[in-house]
Amino acid sequence: MVLKRLAAIALLSGILTAYGTPSEAVLITWDFTAAPSASSGSGYGNVYGFTAGGITVAVSSWGLTGNSMTTFQAAQVLSTAYGLGSCNQGEGVNCTSDPRLDNVGQLEFLLFQFSAPVDLKQIVINPKDTFDRDVSYWVGNYQTGGLTGKGLSGLSGLGFGSLQSRPNSASSSPLTLSLTGNSVTSLLFGAQAALTTCSTSTTDPGCDRFYIKSLTDDPVPTPEPGTLLLLGSGLVGVTAFGRRLRKRG
Repeated sequence: MVLKRLAAIALLSGILTAYGTPSEAVLITWDFTAAPSASSGSGYGNVYGFTAGGITVAVSSWGLTGNSMTTFQAAQVLSTAYGLGSCNQGEGVNCTSDPRLDNVGQLEFLLFQFSAPVDLKQIVINPKDTFDRDVSYWVGNYQTGGLTGKGLSGLSGLGFGSLQSRPNSASSSPLTLSLTGNSVTSLLFGAQAALTTCSTSTTDPGCDRFYIKSLTDDPVPTPEPGTLLLLGSGLVGVTAFGRRLRKRG
């Protein structure tokens, strides 16, 4: 009887071990150097959509204006060969002189809103020319619309977490940054956030300027179909084994 019980325990333990073995996670990357899969509107307040791994991210652009540069107003998100850029309302629509995300004149941010919760892993920014690459970002679960009339101080009331800042050196090379954001549906990302902006000169290398090249999500691993089949058949076997034990007992 003891041996039979030990056999049953071993069988069940093997099944649980197999069930706990996840399949290899496949990273999802949204490539913003490619054309968007969907778009809405034009000029200020436009939205681009990008789909990867069955998840769509809607991207809009926002600039801080108003008193002491503290209030958001709609900007224009631009799709370029270097990644996503932005034109705030002080720069004009299709600001061909410098469509990078920056903190010149107005602080600029892109708002990413995902169709399903994501575990953010990394983002790649591309300055193209030699500029500073300091960034600020917030993650959270804001899905109800835009940011018009709101400010940085009110982001927590919209479901965003605390400010995350990453200082980086000046360079012309793309930079990969790790992100902290598990099971979130929104990301607000831009140049270093401060109440004072850098020089309005478009050639000032101390200003933070870059395109957003790509964004990567690290999904939570799930059991493989074969493992689920093993679990089902194994549970049937345990049940039958238990019945035989009861009959013989």
